[in-house]
Amino acid sequence: MHKRTMLSAAAIVAVGCIAIPTGAYAANGGSWLLGRSNSETATTTVTSSAGTPLTLNSGSGTPPLVVNRNIRVTNLNADLLDGLSSGSFARNTAKTGVVNDKNLTDTYGARCPSGTVATGGGGYAPYYGYEIAYSGPDFDTTGAIIPNSWVVFDADGWVGLSYVNCMNMTGGSISGAMTYTDLPSTASSQASGANGVAAEPKHTPGTQKR
Repeated sequence: MHKRTMLSAAAIVAVGCIAIPTGAYAANGGSWLLGRSNSETATTTVTSSAGTPLTLNSGSGTPPLVVNRNIRVTNLNADLLDGLSSGSFARNTAKTGVVNDKNLTDTYGARCPSGTVATGGGGYAPYYGYEIAYSGPDFDTTGAIIPNSWVVFDADGWVGLSYVNCMNMTGGSISGAMTYTDLPSTASSQASGANGVAAEPKHTPGTQKR
């Protein structure tokens, strides 16, 4: 083989090493190759004393980060979980409480305080021997449901003692929640009309007088 031919073959081999891409590049101690698959056998740490060390921007509709394991990441603080904020989830320290309708002349039922949600409710007929015709979420004069409320009334439209079960999903206190000791006396006196306590005014079934 002539010398010139040998040089040409060496040049071809050299060009081939540069031009032919491979599946992964070893990056230990070297630079990351953008647009390529980088492989290493040691942990890479990115540190910035001036602020956020890494920002990932992706195209619309594509995730900015993909991982291959479902192992929990220690100290990962995410803003959303499946598109929901932390306020959308109940904590294991969530509290519940019973709130009743203390105003006997407004024809309204019971309301959960701000920051809590209703999980159910109930109540007593306006007087002993009366039957409850409706027990459920309260509603306004148009028939629209009032969120986080409860009301009871009899077939004649008299509103009885209503109470609503309220939950604070963050574990905070529930304003106006009744205690075990005041539940029997308050409920029994208002339900029976004893001690001069009268039932709430009548309303037309299907609408609520306000």
